[in-house]
Amino acid sequence: MDTSTVNATTQTATVGQTKSSARSPQIASDFETFLSLLTAQMQNQDPLEPIDSTDFVAQLAQFSSVEQQVATNDRLDAVLARLSGAGASDMAQWIGQEVRAPVALEFKGDPLELTISPDPRATTAALVVRDANGAIVSTFAVDPDANELIWDGTRSGGEMAEEGFYSFSVARWAGDEALEDDIPRGFTPVTEVRLDGEEHQLIVGSGESVGLEGVSAIRAAQSDPG
Repeated sequence: MDTSTVNATTQTATVGQTKSSARSPQIASDFETFLSLLTAQMQNQDPLEPIDSTDFVAQLAQFSSVEQQVATNDRLDAVLARLSGAGASDMAQWIGQEVRAPVALEFKGDPLELTISPDPRATTAALVVRDANGAIVSTFAVDPDANELIWDGTRSGGEMAEEGFYSFSVARWAGDEALEDDIPRGFTPVTEVRLDGEEHQLIVGSGESVGLEGVSAIRAAQSDPG
């Protein structure tokens, strides 16, 4: 297939901690409920037409994936709770750093690393690459279970793409049923920080605005090879 005063910070952090602490028992409760339902399902299945064991594995895998995602979100909530109370001087330290966000990335001839969130229901998937004008320049099949992808700059025709900004999406299917697309995330430099009331917006290399909730990682700026 080609296809942020101290009080404010304290209050915010408390809210974030409350969300996190509330979720963990919920996950445990949901998991126990899930196991109870699964056990009941096995005990009451038709012995002449037993349920395929692969269905149970798929259910367990899907629940595990959701559980891991919620745990990751809890950790990000704690980080963002602290950041949301920061002032302009604190946020200015982000300028020149790189953040991982779902935005267009600059291709300079070197492969671009993309992070995605797999959908356990997907049986097939394809990475779609668009240029700054929104035109599709490349579409190719990818592993639907992959967490990371790399685009080496190759266009659908085999030639190398020109340098510039490109946006990405991952189309996924469960058999013939189309699932929701995922927007891959990649590292991009922060060029400006804007304060809009209590909201913080990061302006990145592509000129796009990203809220803190859209950032999943931050790192020191990487030097260009050579």
